[in-house]
Amino acid sequence: MQVSSATASTTTTSQQAKNDLGNKDIFLKLLVAQLENQDPLKPQDATQMSSQLAQFNMVEQQTSTNTKLDSLIAMGGNNASTGSDGAAANYLGHPISFTQDGVTQTGIVEAIRFNGAGTELVVNGAAVSLTQVTEIRL
Repeated sequence: MQVSSATASTTTTSQQAKNDLGNKDIFLKLLVAQLENQDPLKPQDATQMSSQLAQFNMVEQQTSTNTKLDSLIAMGGNNASTGSDGAAANYLGHPISFTQDGVTQTGIVEAIRFNGAGTELVVNGAAVSLTQVTEIRL
């Protein structure tokens, strides 16, 4: 029936409006609408305009920061020996000791690999799992 599709359309539009309130683009749309509809005989004060643009810049920076934090959180994971996979980047260029096939070895961390199985350090050209690391000298 036509009525139910109109109701569904109204619900979708209502939900979209709620989502737009959290969207950074809505601020810019409101600012443009305000400029378009202002009284030409009484234009907006330049101080207020500067304040709104500064607020927009802060929202933009906070959004960028949140995105970067989310990617750092996604990169990290829990590991019993190190605390997090994301911390492996701190070991680059530092000497470590590790046990592989029952033999304790030492070397400098040359690179870090992030793969589906977890994070690996490259030491002396060989892959070393973070669980094999026994000592890190910073």
